[in-house]
Amino acid sequence: MLLDTTDKDGPRVEPDPGKPDERAGRRASKTDLAGFRAPFAAMVLVAPVAHGALPPEYYQAAREQAPHHLQLRVERVKIPRGRDSGNCQVEASVLRDFRGSLAAGTPLHFLLNCRMPDARPRPGASAWHGYESLESARFAEGFFRGTGATVVPVYGQLGIVAHEREWPWCEAGSGRCDLPPPEPPQVLECGTVGLGGTGKQLRGGWVVKIADYRMWFWSDVEHLYTGEGRHWQPHLWEPQRLPVPLRMDASRYTQVSHLYTEGGEQLLMTRSFSYDRSTGRFEERTITHQGVGEDVVHGACRPIADPDTMTAPG
Repeated sequence: MLLDTTDKDGPRVEPDPGKPDERAGRRASKTDLAGFRAPFAAMVLVAPVAHGALPPEYYQAAREQAPHHLQLRVERVKIPRGRDSGNCQVEASVLRDFRGSLAAGTPLHFLLNCRMPDARPRPGASAWHGYESLESARFAEGFFRGTGATVVPVYGQLGIVAHEREWPWCEAGSGRCDLPPPEPPQVLECGTVGLGGTGKQLRGGWVVKIADYRMWFWSDVEHLYTGEGRHWQPHLWEPQRLPVPLRMDASRYTQVSHLYTEGGEQLLMTRSFSYDRSTGRFEERTITHQGVGEDVVHGACRPIADPDTMTAPG
């Protein structure tokens, strides 16, 4: 959970940032603990509050395109001297990377904007955080760009969460940090008519798996069993550029795949597959960019056995 409130108390400035932190065993404030017990519906990634901030879609795009979705253990928050912005230095360690491959335990150091009595929000694109809430946080989550230990949260957006867990708190599209526990894995056969492994490609036909807030597509819809290189793939086409993460809202999963020319210079097609969990219906939308054409197919999905566990018939 992110508590984006103005602090009533000033920060405790460390006279010597080089000395060891004597507050390693700090406990969250009463305000934070009360917030942790509050309904998770109020939990969102912090939004920029300074005048002149970018439109919301810029922040959403940055979250969706970020190569890392990190859950962190906050080790300490320090106040570098002589800074009006980027005035909180966060030291943290990676617990999980839900999107990339940053190893657990990787130490991180990054700067955030903090509101203090002598540092108020000013025009700019990056978020501002309440110092006391950030300083007392134990765990955080957000979407990061960069490589290795130099990654930083996009536009300074970082959510304070109640505790670590095996699945994400935060969702890229809305920026909310109240995701429920993941549903049991689902394997679905989706089409305008049933596929049934008939050996014939049908218009609008896909076999998809949804698990751990991710979506995969079976590589050979004509043969719903393992072998001969068949596998689950995270996108309809192998991405030549940074792939688009799975989008989620209250009832819908949407996966977008882009097809480029060899080398990734020119975008040829965009295909989106959306599955509505509440109705069991899907929509497949294909846009051909060169011919400026669009094709939309609607159909239904039904649960089937995971092809990866099935052997070839006969």
